[in-house]
Amino acid sequence: MSGNDDELDQRFRDLIRAEFGDVAGTRSPGEADPPPLAPPPARRFGVRKLKDPIEYFNLSQAIEAATPDEDYERWSPPVDASIHPSRRVWVGISVLVVTLIGGVVLSMNHAPGVATTVVVLIGTGSGLALLLSSLPRRRPLDGDGAQL
Repeated sequence: MSGNDDELDQRFRDLIRAEFGDVAGTRSPGEADPPPLAPPPARRFGVRKLKDPIEYFNLSQAIEAATPDEDYERWSPPVDASIHPSRRVWVGISVLVVTLIGGVVLSMNHAPGVATTVVVLIGTGSGLALLLSSLPRRRPLDGDGAQL
C-alpha cells in the first residue's frame, strides 16, 4: 500500500468512528478491536421458542377432525326451476329467424320494395316482442332476482 492509501484508510476510520463511535473495524490493522458489548439483559419471561409447524400440525388429523358446513349438507337445488324454454320463446325465435333469412334472400335477388321492407320489419318486431314478453316481469321481493 502506498502512503496515500493509508492516509485515505485512516480518514475513513476517523469518519466511521465519529459517526458510530468506537466499533469493530475502526482501529488500525495492528490494534485490537474493542471488547464486545455486554449481552442484552435477560427477558422477563425467558426466551420463547415456537414449535416447528411440521411437529405440531398433522393434515390427516385435521381433515378427520373437520366437520362439514351445515348449509352445505342441507342445500338442494330448486325443483321448480325450468331450464326448458317455453313455447313462446321457440315461436319468437322461429319468426325472427325466418323473417330475417327471408328478407336477406329477397333483397339478394332485387332491390327490396316497400312491401318487402314492411313485412320484414313487422316479422322482426313480432319475433322480438315474443322473445321479450317471455322475460320475467317482476323480481321476487325476498331476493335480488338472481336464479340458479
